[in-house]
Amino acid sequence: MNTKNEKQMLAKDFRMRRILGSARELTTEVLRLLVLYPYKEFDPEHLGNSREYTAAKLCETLPKSGGVLMVADDGRRLLGLMHLEPMLGPSAAMNMHIWNASPLIVAPEVTASGVAKMMKESIAATDTPVDFVTVKVPSADAAAAAGLQKAGFRVMSGEAVAVAMDPRPTPTSQNGVRFLPFDAKHIDAAMAIACDCLQCNSFACNQGFDRDLVCKLTGLRLRRFVHEKDKNGLLVLDSTEKIVGFATYCLYEDTESHTNGGIGSVDQMCVSADGNERRIERILGRRVMNEMCARGVTAVTTRTTLNRMIEKVGSLKKIGFEVTHSNLVMSRWLAA
Repeated sequence: MNTKNEKQMLAKDFRMRRILGSARELTTEVLRLLVLYPYKEFDPEHLGNSREYTAAKLCETLPKSGGVLMVADDGRRLLGLMHLEPMLGPSAAMNMHIWNASPLIVAPEVTASGVAKMMKESIAATDTPVDFVTVKVPSADAAAAAGLQKAGFRVMSGEAVAVAMDPRPTPTSQNGVRFLPFDAKHIDAAMAIACDCLQCNSFACNQGFDRDLVCKLTGLRLRRFVHEKDKNGLLVLDSTEKIVGFATYCLYEDTESHTNGGIGSVDQMCVSADGNERRIERILGRRVMNEMCARGVTAVTTRTTLNRMIEKVGSLKKIGFEVTHSNLVMSRWLAA
């Protein structure tokens, strides 16, 4: 067990290395890091994956094109890794360089000062300017949150992560509503619901973004689900034919588990705030789950901001989700 002095030394003594090309040579060390890391969004049984599979998949997919993979080690073993990925769409929309730091995984003995060092040196290692960075860290990881605060980050919002394993078709009582595929002509109607929704729209939770920018980023996100072939959307209309909610979802075929079938993700599920909000949300959610089930998924994941958490969790549970994890969503402006 590390003494207090040994822990304090970790912030000074580990080195940062940038991994160029494939990270497959790190598989064994990443596996060790995942086994030690206590803050997991999904335990292996949640998605049908072993930690060995997860480590191999992580090393196979990082670094992504344009991304920067940094690892921290003390000369003997891996203590952490961080991947900085440029967010091209938001960068173009905001006319600046926007990055996302994900994943950020550190060994339990790494201190807040060590996390701050990792972040600062990773940002300094990028080949292009960095104006704004977002990062998600487990809400239970006090050292990581404190380290990011030392590096100048502030909390934007909280986030709950949920999973539905082995989704099965369930009867969907339409009860006065009907559904339509989400296409380009409905984007404005969906934006009218989503732009001010603090519960489903992570952009709206950022106090540094004005409403015009939130709507611009929201529209960019929604257009991806209209134009990219692996993404899907569904609208729900009430008895007056008014659009009262939408959901966007996709099947991540490239992240299939080692079991048969794929893993799907519900990106947004947003409904108008009125007296029927929860009922509509549950009807919409069950319909989306049925659509994904028909495509052969073995698990469905979703993320939701932690505003009005009690009501949202109640809906997620009735749809078939189990909340497994919570994150802090943090950000930092680096632009002058």
